[in-house]
Amino acid sequence: MAIFHQLPDSVLQLLAVFLSIIIEALPFVLLGSILSGFIEVFVTPEKVQNFLPKNKVLAILFGTLIGFIFPSCECGIVPIITRFLEKKVPSYTAIPFMATAPIINPVVLFATYTAFGNSWYYVLLRFVGAFLIAMILGILLGFVVDDQILKDNRKVSHVHDYSGLSAGKKVFQ
Repeated sequence: MAIFHQLPDSVLQLLAVFLSIIIEALPFVLLGSILSGFIEVFVTPEKVQNFLPKNKVLAILFGTLIGFIFPSCECGIVPIITRFLEKKVPSYTAIPFMATAPIINPVVLFATYTAFGNSWYYVLLRFVGAFLIAMILGILLGFVVDDQILKDNRKVSHVHDYSGLSAGKKVFQ
């Protein structure tokens, strides 16, 4: 690969950083997509409604704190939140979860602890800051905006067309 030896060091460094970010993020995107598919297939809107607190403030608090036990990154949480919103999880519960899951899960809190010289001060700041922002988002979505945030005219990614099926004959298009 003589072509890489001709590139400037800055370009090689850029390519190395880009590739490392892709390699680091790919497992989380894959995990988020798999979990999103699991939610699509096995979780019904009725199950979600039975599981969530009926009180808006408690639902906002639930969405905020559930991020603590769910290790995901920003890129992996988006397909999961989209599925939850499609399953009629209120935006005031889903968006606080999206805001806190990448910030306050144990993996990230431990990384913060070690990155700042084994200091609990910065872990606490991170947790409290994320908690406050998520609660504010939830309160705004629950009591001010008060409607779903997914657009109705989104592009449909796949459609099941069963019009070509007849008695015992399957037609795949």
